[in-house]
Amino acid sequence: MICLVIRACHDSFTLFAQTCAAEIIETLEEKSISFKDLLEVDATREKVEDFLSSHENHPSIVFGFGHGNTHIFTGHNDEELLFSVEDSALFYENFFYLYSCSCGQELGKKMVEYGGKGFLGYRDEVHFHAKNVLAFKRAANRGILEMIKNNCTLKDAYELTIAAYNEELERAKRTKDFLLCRYLKKNRDAFVKHGADSFVMSSIFDHH
Repeated sequence: MICLVIRACHDSFTLFAQTCAAEIIETLEEKSISFKDLLEVDATREKVEDFLSSHENHPSIVFGFGHGNTHIFTGHNDEELLFSVEDSALFYENFFYLYSCSCGQELGKKMVEYGGKGFLGYRDEVHFHAKNVLAFKRAANRGILEMIKNNCTLKDAYELTIAAYNEELERAKRTKDFLLCRYLKKNRDAFVKHGADSFVMSSIFDHH
């Protein structure tokens, strides 16, 4: 397996995140990229650690959809899965995309500091609005999908995501949906990258 997909699914945010995760999984399948899917009750600390430990000599790409804070990413029922300091050995050579609140502030930095290839995620709270799920999904997924489909760089993926949020913002302004505008702007401003701008996923695929 090259990729690990972690999908918590126990409240309104994680249920929404499933719409983003589903598109990424579909793209991995279209590209014939192997992955392990830890969904709901399988999104546990034990299974995440087992996967990353068993791939110690084969770099992986981790897509995480759950809750988080500055130092911790959580899985099903908020079980703590990844820690900024304690899990330094699990970060080495891997790339992480975490769709969760605040992990980009410290956890993402530590992932790269301890040898991870790169990180995309959010340094602050992630917002969504139930009646505008597609707008949030289109913006959030733009860059990471381009990394999978077309091997774009980390820098390009970041910039594409920012551009996608700006496009959705302009659309929301035209419809005078000011709550949507507010949430999209907050998400855009919270989105961050860590790691070498030139990183591409093929550098990991080539190890398998």
